[in-house]
Amino acid sequence: MPPLPGGLHHFHFEVAGEHFIDEFLGAMAALVGDLTPAWDTIHDDFIQIMKEQFASNGARGPMGKWDRYSGEPVYRYIKGKLLNANWGTFPILRWVATNTPTPGPNERLYPSFIGVPSKWGNEHVWRADPGGFTVGSAVPYAEKHQVGRGRTPYDKKPLPMRRIIDLTQADTVRWRKIIQATIMQRLTPQQRVLVRGWAGRQSGGFAVGGSI
Repeated sequence: MPPLPGGLHHFHFEVAGEHFIDEFLGAMAALVGDLTPAWDTIHDDFIQIMKEQFASNGARGPMGKWDRYSGEPVYRYIKGKLLNANWGTFPILRWVATNTPTPGPNERLYPSFIGVPSKWGNEHVWRADPGGFTVGSAVPYAEKHQVGRGRTPYDKKPLPMRRIIDLTQADTVRWRKIIQATIMQRLTPQQRVLVRGWAGRQSGGFAVGGSI
């Protein structure tokens, strides 16, 4: 699913266009009605994923390590002076000399993805309702990094795509388990029997994982 304006991703039972809750699990969710507790748990997990993604310079995700962009000499010069570090040594998409979980005083993008206010304010986006949630960053240029950008008159070369939100298969499986556990906790005993019986007829068992 393409990012929304401002670099957001809308996880409304799908991730990047791939259905992340199938018809069977969706029918169970309809019995519960409100999956807000699952979304809250997933939000906490999302924050941890973002910390790991930045700490690895993007290598955590399936798209691999982010390219280092040197097409804008002004940023290269400013970063070098501000951080007192050589180009190529400080973390990508960060304004700190070394990778640390704590945002630096001049950072905007990183804190917006881990839910920490910066001097620009709180630009982390988190909205949840019973049926889904939206999570991401309200930083105006976040989407440019997520999808890349063509060359402009001010750039020596195009801005490469650097997927900040880049979920692995293990992430989506883990989120499925969170949703399924929340559903089972909220069902009545009578509904639980009904759901388990239907699951057996549909898939041969009540299993959680990549086969759902």
